[in-house]
Amino acid sequence: MSELQEEYEILISGYLDGELGPEDQQRLERLLETSPACRKEFDAMKQLVAGTDAALQIDEPPDEVWDVFLDSVYNQLERKTGWIVFCLGAVALAAYGVL
Repeated sequence: MSELQEEYEILISGYLDGELGPEDQQRLERLLETSPACRKEFDAMKQLVAGTDAALQIDEPPDEVWDVFLDSVYNQLERKTGWIVFCLGAVALAAYGVL
C-alpha cells in the first residue's frame, strides 16, 4: 500500500466519521480533485456508509409495547421472588419441625 493511498484512506475515514479538522478537510478536498483513485475510494466508502446507515435504521416501538414488556418482566420477577420466599419459608418450617 502506498503512502498516498494510506493517507487518503485515513482522511476519508475521518471525514465520513466527522472527525476531521478544517485543515484535514481541505487536504482531502485537494486529494479528491487531483487523484481519481482517491475520488473512487471516497465514493465507494460514502456509498458503503450510506447503505449501512440505511440498513441499521431501527424504528422505536410505541410506548404500549414498552409498557407490556416492562409489565411482563415485572411479573416474572415477582413470581420468582415469590417462589424464593416460599422455598425459604418451607426450609425454615422444616428446620423448625426437625428441632
